[in-house]
Amino acid sequence: MAITYTWVDAAQTGLYYVDDSTTPNTELQIPVDSENRHYQDYLSWVADGNNAVDFSVTSYPGYEDLATAKATCLARKATELTQFVKEGNYTFNFFRSLADSSFTLPAGTGTKFADAYALYDTFETAINSETDIDKIYASTIDYEADTYNIPS
Repeated sequence: MAITYTWVDAAQTGLYYVDDSTTPNTELQIPVDSENRHYQDYLSWVADGNNAVDFSVTSYPGYEDLATAKATCLARKATELTQFVKEGNYTFNFFRSLADSSFTLPAGTGTKFADAYALYDTFETAINSETDIDKIYASTIDYEADTYNIPS
């Protein structure tokens, strides 16, 4: 069981993170951005003497054809969105709102949910119109910053 980082492309514009000690595995795509907390964690990991795995298309099953690449990418981004909700300590309020129709989400939580799901919907539309598997593969989404990137 280990944490691995693999470069998402030969230009090293992002990292793919997998922690297989969690169930299910924790998987993230991390942009190379010194302000990104996940990238800061990566830099600490490297400072401890570790190295990211070099980019290789064969390292990423699920990107064999365009339709599969889109499905794989969107499934991973949905998993990242779920992780974002869990990490933000929104889980309790989210489930309470489902179970108790009289419970109102705190204003900040409702806005954060709406923004994150709207970002995913916009990202999904962009991915579904993309025709380059490499760009789909290298795409990133940052729910905290409310941004996504599909390389041009």
